[in-house]
Amino acid sequence: HPPMPRSHAVAAVAAPAVAVAAAAILAATASADVTILAPSSSLMEGISSTGTAAGAFNAPQHIMWTPKGGAMSIGGGSPSAGQVKVSEDGMFISSSILNPSTGKEEMGLYDVAAGTWTPLGGLGSSSGDSTSSGWGIAGDGQSVVGLAWISAGTAHAAQWFASTNSVVDLGSTVAGESSRANAADFDGDVVVGWQDGNGRQGAVWVNGVQELITRPDGSPASEAACVSANGRWVSGISFSSPFGTAATYLYDTQLDSVQIIPNLSSGGGSRMAGTAVTDDGQTVVGGTWPLGPATFGTAFIWRAGIG
Repeated sequence: HPPMPRSHAVAAVAAPAVAVAAAAILAATASADVTILAPSSSLMEGISSTGTAAGAFNAPQHIMWTPKGGAMSIGGGSPSAGQVKVSEDGMFISSSILNPSTGKEEMGLYDVAAGTWTPLGGLGSSSGDSTSSGWGIAGDGQSVVGLAWISAGTAHAAQWFASTNSVVDLGSTVAGESSRANAADFDGDVVVGWQDGNGRQGAVWVNGVQELITRPDGSPASEAACVSANGRWVSGISFSSPFGTAATYLYDTQLDSVQIIPNLSSGGGSRMAGTAVTDDGQTVVGGTWPLGPATFGTAFIWRAGIG
């Protein structure tokens, strides 16, 4: 299981999140009209609590949208891997960008106030034209998570910290296998993603120490896609047979327990992903879709005690 290329990752995770982003923006406006944030061929992949959204998929440059300024290009090219995410205050954007000094792609950070991208480095190796890739940002904007190559064929989950301006190897608990970080909580001390070796199993790093997520039946939970801002709750992706119906999960990092979130009673697909969860663990949003891209799926909202 090599690290997923960008096209597959967007199909698996980002498309349901786009519906979440759109819903968040619409909820903050008095109008019920739909707002087109960017050209129809591109996707917004991240949003802040202030309504700043950003994306780069199917776009020649990264795009930022704000409620006051609308959509604008912010450069950074069109990344081949990673996802675009936004800090809670909307002042920092993470993604993958080209480092002009090396000619290779690596995780990057955009400072909205300064209007500049900064390449963040890697772990000393590369694979093809990639040194590292950015997949998530802590809510406070002080760390970026993703993966970095330790050899041409193996990557480890990695986290860049503003405090030290360095990339830390979060490691792999399975020798010779890759891992990746997808998201972080507000202050960056809880990071979630996946670990290869037993399929693409959901993983959580708390202060840099990894724990794998297992479903109640003992089977490995698939990759973790999101974590609540307080670091307690985690949800992710699940797969069933091509014609079956998937069920995702809600993992409690404090109690080390997993609750199954069933699919839609009507219209549920063989793939399902929780892409955001509230601090109290009472609401999860995401999407469900059949075999194929997530853009053919349906967004869902799950609430504890309601379903």
